[in-house]
Amino acid sequence: MQAIALWNPEKLSKYSFSSIKLKGFVLFTQLEDSVKVNIFVEGLSEGNHGIHIHEKGLAEIRDFNDIDCCEKLGGHFNVEEKWSLTHPNGTKHGRHTGDLCLNIHSKDGVVTHTFFDDKISLYEDDERSVINRSVVIHKDEDDGGKGLYLDEEKNVQSLITGNAGERLACAEIRLIK
Repeated sequence: MQAIALWNPEKLSKYSFSSIKLKGFVLFTQLEDSVKVNIFVEGLSEGNHGIHIHEKGLAEIRDFNDIDCCEKLGGHFNVEEKWSLTHPNGTKHGRHTGDLCLNIHSKDGVVTHTFFDDKISLYEDDERSVINRSVVIHKDEDDGGKGLYLDEEKNVQSLITGNAGERLACAEIRLIK
């Protein structure tokens, strides 16, 4: 079983959005106990960029007149209760179900990365399923949720989002039939 999140600037789609000229995909392949994740993306600036699975899919919220649709996808997908100031026993950033590999590295505008993830699933009846959720690529590097800043607000955001910054691109994860 496979699923894909796809960016194609030549073909408008209700399943993807990018504020930059981005082309590529994230391909998910369900294995017995894990999911193989292959990433190929062109068009990102040099360096590390946070990458996560967010709670909602674009088809669920998409308004073609709204350039900020990636902002409406909710937080990082997580089957456990999330950490917050009012819930300090929740799961902190870096261990959320949808945190994936946390960062991808762009060299000369190209990202190629493959890894295996045992926190997610492609089976639609599994609470860990990523089908119809969205992959979001962020402008900045994800700090891994370490919360080691002197600035208290930045520390809190580290524990929630990894301080990965603006959402540059998002694409809905769709089953390949």
